[in-house]
Amino acid sequence: MKFKIKEIAEFNIASLSTKNMPSTIHYLETSNITNGITDEIIILNVGSDKIPSRARRIVETNDIIYSTVRPNQRHFGFITEELRHLTVSTGFTVIKPNIEYVNPYYLYCYLTTDNITDMLQSIAENSTTAYPSIKASDIGNLTIELPSLSEQNYIVDLIMNLNKKLKNNLKIIKNLEQLSQSLFKHWFVDFEFPNEQGRPYKSSGGEMVESELGEIPSSFKAGIIKDFCELKYGKALTKKQRIPGPYPVYGSGGITGTHKEYLIKGPGLIIGRKGSIGTLYLEFNNFYPIDTVFYTESEYFSAKFLYQFFKQYDFTKANNDSAVPGLNRDFVYNNKAVIPDKNVVEKFEEIISPIYEKIKYLIEENNKLEQLRDTLLPKLLSGEIEIPDELEVK
Repeated sequence: MKFKIKEIAEFNIASLSTKNMPSTIHYLETSNITNGITDEIIILNVGSDKIPSRARRIVETNDIIYSTVRPNQRHFGFITEELRHLTVSTGFTVIKPNIEYVNPYYLYCYLTTDNITDMLQSIAENSTTAYPSIKASDIGNLTIELPSLSEQNYIVDLIMNLNKKLKNNLKIIKNLEQLSQSLFKHWFVDFEFPNEQGRPYKSSGGEMVESELGEIPSSFKAGIIKDFCELKYGKALTKKQRIPGPYPVYGSGGITGTHKEYLIKGPGLIIGRKGSIGTLYLEFNNFYPIDTVFYTESEYFSAKFLYQFFKQYDFTKANNDSAVPGLNRDFVYNNKAVIPDKNVVEKFEEIISPIYEKIKYLIEENNKLEQLRDTLLPKLLSGEIEIPDELEVK
């Protein structure tokens, strides 16, 4: 059956006021959400912190929050049980689905498909507001064709299982990266790499020498980053010049698309140079870095090691360009560094290589799962893929 969204959902029905103000507000702004709610939730104490005037929308489990500005930027999210305590900005429209007609997550999937965000973006661009924006009524007047609730539930279970697998993989990747970073610190900051007897070097009496950077192992050296690593500029490649292909295109904000050709053989380390400066990306496969980034080359150390090494530095505030935030190459080069013994680094890489093979595998698996989900979902929602009659849909 076909429905207007306003026939199966309510909009913006609960707001904070001075009468129902809690002692603590967990606040979410539109800028802190992209394709799902992140951990960037602001905690405000009423009475001591300044409460933003936009912190007014109350949400409950199964609500959908949808930014009214530039829908194609995809600032929307689904409120799960653990997020029901949030207060969100009035920059969001809060949509409360009627569960008698629609599975809330089914409606969320529908409203976040490319077809719908593109349609709402075109409405926004014709608005007379300062920024391209929509109203709650623009969403409310959209038409949706709903299958039975049992079919909706089946589709939601399928998509949620894919999302759960994606999320679990991301958690494992994060834990593996933390493990490799802890190991790096233990070996190259605390200098507790294994000695010839397999014992921690420094605490077992390994020879230490004085340097301008403090005490370091006798086989290590004090120097600067330029001594062992070269930063090379990426190459301009506009969106019009890109031909979609198998190779990721990297800007300072990460992957910005794909191209049929690569510039650099992977693995490689990418460092944000313009815009999001100091960002680090380790790419295992061949890639194309554009002119807003550096990529590294070193005859001494691998990209995996350099990825851990550069995490010691915070270049995010090293702005040397008054117009656009920029990272000066000489500024990076002249940073002091403890240059480790290559034999110790080789032993370290023997240990972390299996860790990064696992990370690579999980990243590739997630890419395939995302492609499957993003291909499958629109076809399920449109009825192009029918649910077989022999399947039990509950």
